[in-house]
Formats: sequence, structure tokens, C-alpha cells
Amino acid sequence: MPSDFTPCPFCALQCGVAIKGDSSAVRIVGNPNDPINEGHLCQKGLASLDILHHRQRQFHPLAREGRSEPLTPVLWSTAFDMTAARIRDVQRKWGADSMAIYGSGALTNETAYLLGKFARLALGTREIDYNGRFCMSSAAKAYVTMFGLDRPTATFEDVRQAETLLFVGSNLSEAHPMAMRAVKQAKRRGATIIVVDPRRTPLAKAAQYHLPIRPGTDGFLAWALLHTIIEGNLTNEAFIAAKTQGFDDVRFQARHYTPAVVSLLTDIAPDIIESVARIFARSPRAMVLHGRGIEQYRYGVESVSAFLNVVLATGQIGRPGTGAIMLTGQANGQGGRELGQKTDQLPGSRSITSATDREHIARVWGIETARIPGPGRFTAGEFFSAINRGQIKGLMVVGANPLLSAPDTPAVQSALENLEFLAVLDPILTETAEAADIVLPTGGFGINQGTVTTVEARIVAVRPLSSPDRTSPGYQDWQVLKELANRLGADRYFPYRSSREIFEEMILATKNSASDYSGTSWSALMAGAMPHWPVPENRREGTPRLYENGFATPDGKARFSILLPGPATELPTPGCPFHLITGRTATHYNSGAQTRHIPGLNRPADVVFIHHHTAGQLGIRDGEPLTITNATDRRLTLKARVTRDIRPDTVFVSMHNALDSAVNHFIPASPLGLSGMPEFKHTVVALSPVTPNDAAHEETDNSRTVDTRRSIIAP
Repeated sequence: MPSDFTPCPFCALQCGVAIKGDSSAVRIVGNPNDPINEGHLCQKGLASLDILHHRQRQFHPLAREGRSEPLTPVLWSTAFDMTAARIRDVQRKWGADSMAIYGSGALTNETAYLLGKFARLALGTREIDYNGRFCMSSAAKAYVTMFGLDRPTATFEDVRQAETLLFVGSNLSEAHPMAMRAVKQAKRRGATIIVVDPRRTPLAKAAQYHLPIRPGTDGFLAWALLHTIIEGNLTNEAFIAAKTQGFDDVRFQARHYTPAVVSLLTDIAPDIIESVARIFARSPRAMVLHGRGIEQYRYGVESVSAFLNVVLATGQIGRPGTGAIMLTGQANGQGGRELGQKTDQLPGSRSITSATDREHIARVWGIETARIPGPGRFTAGEFFSAINRGQIKGLMVVGANPLLSAPDTPAVQSALENLEFLAVLDPILTETAEAADIVLPTGGFGINQGTVTTVEARIVAVRPLSSPDRTSPGYQDWQVLKELANRLGADRYFPYRSSREIFEEMILATKNSASDYSGTSWSALMAGAMPHWPVPENRREGTPRLYENGFATPDGKARFSILLPGPATELPTPGCPFHLITGRTATHYNSGAQTRHIPGLNRPADVVFIHHHTAGQLGIRDGEPLTITNATDRRLTLKARVTRDIRPDTVFVSMHNALDSAVNHFIPASPLGLSGMPEFKHTVVALSPVTPNDAAHEETDNSRTVDTRRSIIAP
């Protein structure tokens, strides 16, 4: 990668971008050597220049003495002193674990690493977790349990070589637009594309097979595919015998999932199930690619595991054009989940309860092993209920916007009000930042230097951007954490003078771990190297394709899973007869805190996609408001987008809306799945058109919603 390119600030493809031009004309360009986008950029990538001048971007700290006062600019030194004093006050009254850190999958690797160290050594708290619990945790648990590593098994070069591509729960065409280049290249070579999705997305329209599945039933479909493969003698018995364990139990369990039975659950015809199973099993090179559409469920781990069973049973792994890819959502969702900001984890995906792993990190940090706190009491999915119970009193939110992205928005709103101290470290003044006592604008896009790890597990360089019309630079993330650590009496553990020094300590911390970065170097990455981890010292090019010779388990064999799928937590009733599903749209990213304020991207997000037949039955017209009501009588009013590209019993709302129309008002915080994942993707609702009287009532309701938000900022 040429020295002036840096990753785009949006999705996990992390396409390389650079600024070109002079003071009279500045533009953003793509990196022609990028392995996925080959120099092309999607509309978000083309708008990334606007992040440098974003109207919500902050370059100076904000603070207030009390919640009744507005946030006002303060000096950096004042902000650091105030933050440290408030942290000490909370911990003096309530103990070290009363302070918690809520991290992010959008940070650089160095920031994620340093944040875990900061929590454990500067704060002395065990309460740290990150918003990836709401993103990749179901896939991660399934992959680690069955294969041994939390990583896609292949790359988009394998996608190009595949002859069959099975997409499940992924709107790749809008969530990761530039990855469609590889899909289209595969299709031009004759590949069969199969898409399982309740919506007819652009990806589904490009497919030969679109399976418009009933929401929440994907895991059952996987077991029916496996049943067909076994009954048709299409399993790869040599592969199963040599490289797996546990298939006899899976073979026995699969008997119950006949296509005829599963068809009743999924709405997919038995002959289609059988055809897809045969195509996948008989293909010389087949892959499964999956997204949050099967993972953000109570039974997300079970569903992912079921599709991995299909991969193993057919031996479609460890060869060119085969494997399974978890389509990471956040910009650095891969690196963010393996470098120590999880409650149960130390850098390198090391276990915080393993004596060996704790000893290794203690040596790198130059401390006694006992200084490292144990696992936290709560995952990110449990933080806000813990706050409302009084078990967490202070919170640092770093690079995340939980007021919009966490489940049960009213409960999160209440939790933020109940905190004794809330600090937000973020370059963007998000809705969560607006609720804070102190806002420290960390570096962000164009300022930070370091590395990220892409959807393909490539480690790539992050560089500052220079532009003729650049706003003056602020602190990098690590500098903010170092200043706070110094004021908290932990300066000896944070002696860094550059991002490079943090990187070099970080790769030592990962050495010989599951997520081994130690074979690469700062100079190699800055010169353009992009190795896939694991990168042990004897293989500096890394490991693009996993499991060519064995799996990352103690005996080198993959484990089949007998975890069984279950239904969605909420099922339709006469009072709430429609499935509501959620996801991304092409012009927005995550909570929309950035994209909703960029003119070229600010397409309406407060819409609900509804089938034309359903809209006609309910008297709902395109572009007109409708009211969505859930089982607890919470309501949102959004504009109808009438379409034929969705199931008649299903509506779709994006995850990018502003606070008063955020879909997570409807999403309960529990029950959590095996991975700590709430059921973001699904709830059940009633729909009704808005009458003139309703509109007047709704205006009053919206005013109350806005007032509730203001009560956080200035009651």
C-alpha cells in the first residue's frame, strides 16, 4: 500500500483511501493495489473526506460541572484533571469495579490493546467489554468452539475462485458494497449464488437462488441441508474421518430435520432445500458467507454452528475457493475482539482465567500476575442493567454510541442518567457524548496512526491524512489514555512516545497466542505489507487460508456441533402479527452518528420497508407515515417504503435512525444467547396508518421523546 493511503473509516473491508489535490480542489481516491476494491470506492468511501470536517466532529474537550449545565469547551489539561478526579471519586466511594469501560470495534488495534491495559492497570477494574458483543460474538463462539480460531477461514480471493457461494443473513451489497466485486467476478466465471434472506436485496437479485426465509429460522434450514446431504450420501467421508470429531452424533440428530418438516418452519419448499443442499455438496469449491442476519438472535451461536456443520460434512474448507467467512461489521471488528478489550480476554485472544496466559501478559507489562484483575461480572449486553441496579457507578465509553446501538433504548437512557460519572472518548459528538459529563475528542479518522485488522484478518497500516484544508489535528487515542493514566498514578505502565512503541509491545503480547501478530513489523506494515494473522515469526506473509493441514484445536481436528436451533424469542401473535427485522442501508453506517450528518449520505433512514400487498390491506401508502407498535406498547412513527422486495409478513427498519426513531426502542436487552448476544434482528409488531388525529397525538409523543433526551443533557 503506498504511504499516503489509510483505511476508510467505515465498514470492515477497510478499503484504502487517500486525499489528492491542492487548496483549490481536494478529492478522495481509492488504492489501486487494495486486494478487495482494487481502487474503487463505494458512496461511503467517496464521502470519507467529509469526516475530516464533520459538523459533529470535536477537536477540543467539553465538560460540565453538573447535569443541569450545558457542555462547554475546556482546556485539555482541565479536562484530563477533571476526568481523573471524577474517576478517583467514584472508585473511592464504591470500589475499583464501580468504574467500567465500554469499548468499540471501530478503534485501532493499538487503542483496543491500550484500552484493556488502561482498564486493568490504570483503573484496576475488571469491568471492561466492548460493543462487539452486539456484532461478532455469536460467530466468534461458534468458530472458536468448532475450528479453534475466531477468524474467517478464507479470503475474498477464495470467493473469486468459488463455484458455489451460499450467503446467509448478509446484505453484502449494502453492508460491504465493494466486496460485491469479488462476487460478481465469481459469477462471471460461472459460480452459483444462493442467498437466504427475508428481503430481496440487490445481492439476492444477483443470485440464481433466493430463499426468502421466515425470520429467525435459518438454523433449522442448515439442519435440513445437512439431513439432505447425509441422506443423499453426499458427505465427504474421508475428510470427516481424517479431520473431524463428533459426526456420528450430528448424523443421528440430523434425522429429525427433514426438508418436509423444516419447510413448515422456514417457508422454503422441500425441493428447494434439497436442490441447494445438493448444489453445495457436489460443488468442487463451495463457501458459506454469513452476517448478522443469523447471528443477532438468542440462538445465533446455534445457527452459525449448524452452517459450519454443513461446511465440515462436505469437506468444503481448507482448499482454494472453499471455507466460511464471517462478514465482520465494524471497521476494526476483527482486531477489536482479539486484543484485550473483552471482559474475558487478554491480548492475543488469551483467556483471562488461564494462568499461562496471565503470566505471559504480566511479563510483557512488567508486573506481578496478581495485578491483572480477573474476568468481569458483566458483558456489554449486561452493563446497562447493572448500572440501573447500582452495580456500576461510572462509565467510560470509547468510540461507541450505545444510546442508539445498545438494546432497549429507554433502559440505556435511564442508565446514563443514573451514572455518577459518564466520560465519552470520541471524535464525534454522538448522542451518547451529548449525555456525558466530559467529552474527550480522541483522534479518529485522519489523525490516528497504527493498524487495523480487516474482515479478511489482514493487518493493515492506519496513517494520518494531510490535506490543504485540514482542521488542526488533535490528540491521538493513545495520547489521551496516556494523559489519564499519568493522572491516575499509572504513568510507569504507559511510557509510550509513539504509536509504534505501543504496536511493538502489542505484538509481543500476542506472540505464540491464537491471534499471533508477532511475525510482522511496524516498518513492514508501513511499507505496504498486509499479512493475514496468524503471523508467527517464521511466516511473515501470514496465513491467508486456514486449515489446509489441520484445525487450531489440540488434536488438529474440527468439532462438529450438536447445538440445536431454537425459534426467535418473540413469535407473531394476533396483536403483533408482523416480523420486524433490522439491518444496514447503503448510505449509512452503524448508529449513523457520522453518516446522518454528511450531505452526500444523509438519505432518509426513518423509513419502514413493507410489502405492497400488506400495505394495501392496511391502507398504507408509499411515503406516508405509519405507526409501529410492539408487544409492550412502545411506538414509533416512520414513513412507509412500499416494495415487493420483502416477505408480506415482514417489515424492515434500519439501525441508523436518530434517537427519537431508533429501532432499538423495540429490542429487549434479554434474554441473551450463549455469546451474550441480544436479539437485535427480530421482534414482532403491529402496523397501522397514521390518521390526522394520530399525527397530532404523535407530534405530542415526539416532543416528549425529545424532552426525555434533553433531560440527560440539561434537566
